[in-house]
Amino acid sequence: MISLFDDRFVGSCTLFEEYVHRLALRVVGSTGLDAAAREPGTPAELAARAGLDAARAPVAVGWLLATLALTGRAVRAGDGRFHIPVALPDLDPEEVAQAQERHDPSALASYRMAALVAALYPQVLRGS
Repeated sequence: MISLFDDRFVGSCTLFEEYVHRLALRVVGSTGLDAAAREPGTPAELAARAGLDAARAPVAVGWLLATLALTGRAVRAGDGRFHIPVALPDLDPEEVAQAQERHDPSALASYRMAALVAALYPQVLRGS
């Protein structure tokens, strides 16, 4: 029997998670959420502080900050409030895409889709 989760698959998953993390860092920085989250707040409060659309942004802001919390770059309190305690690094997502291309180029379509979505996130979060 062929294993569905071979080393190639697991390696691609690990790389893609890092790629999405780096895209999330870029979106958080480009929308001003990093500055808005210096003080704790709910996703709706942080979206408002960053000048984002009150109807569209809170769910996506919650996801972005939860994504950053997975690596300790954001902190989520028990009451659902998030904050970003230190300045976020500027990590290049393209480095990870290049590693994926060397590892298994068949997964690159997912990278292109994620990059397109990330490019549109700031505009959508602002309500335009």
